Amino acid sequence: MALEHTSVNGAQGAPVGVNGEPRAPITNVRLFRELMERLMNRPRHLSGFGVFHGPAGYGKTIAGCHTADRTRSVYVEAGYSWNASTLTDNIYHVITGTFMTGSVAKKVEAIIAILAADGRPLIIDEADHLVKKSTIEIVREIADRTAIPLLLIGMEHLPHNLRAFQYVHTRVMDFQAAQPCTIEDAQLMRKLYHPKLEVDDVLMAHILRTSDFTPRRICVNLQRVQEFAHRQGLSKVTMIDWGEQVLFTGNPALRVTKQRVGA
Repeated sequence: MALEHTSVNGAQGAPVGVNGEPRAPITNVRLFRELMERLMNRPRHLSGFGVFHGPAGYGKTIAGCHTADRTRSVYVEAGYSWNASTLTDNIYHVITGTFMTGSVAKKVEAIIAILAADGRPLIIDEADHLVKKSTIEIVREIADRTAIPLLLIGMEHLPHNLRAFQYVHTRVMDFQAAQPCTIEDAQLMRKLYHPKLEVDDVLMAHILRTSDFTPRRICVNLQRVQEFAHRQGLSKVTMIDWGEQVLFTGNPALRVTKQRVGA
């Protein structure tokens, strides 16, 4: 049975597929889980900081939620507007289900006491916001004083931006870059979201390239193929079937205007 965890900002529990089965173990889910396992099984003299980074749409949040569910991690998605007070408020609320009054320092002490006692890992998504507000040092203090695994999720520039905070950067045990989707990943997502639909590898490779190998856009295009298959009464769609149908690229469609001929 999957372990439960609580999160904020709409990321409640690990996403699941049909019949309650766990989300398909695509590459980035596997890489995130392996990074967390390295942090959890590290020698005790090493810091437990890890960073999972990559472009938007690469499934980093999905990977984080999936791993949080299976490790009983505390999962927090940082907000753009958060300051030190809202950061500590939300971490405390995720851990306890309640809010507490008092200073930031008092909340940090309470968070440290709880996490040091139960040893649950802490995953912070959208950690780029904490770097911009310099509240990342609060996270570093929590990690230092609890010795828990602490995994930051952020954009591809997060490792570079952390260099401005050497107390944090020098504690990172490992950086893991999210990877572009493979055709195997795309077929796993197809089986998860559209189990009755078959897509041949030639069309799937076309979907991958058009989607820029991004899981989020691949899902959008698989939905388009599903709708096409439904209209055509097909259970399997090949590149020949698909023909010149349009896939989503992330770019708006160009407006076609008629040119006036003659005066």
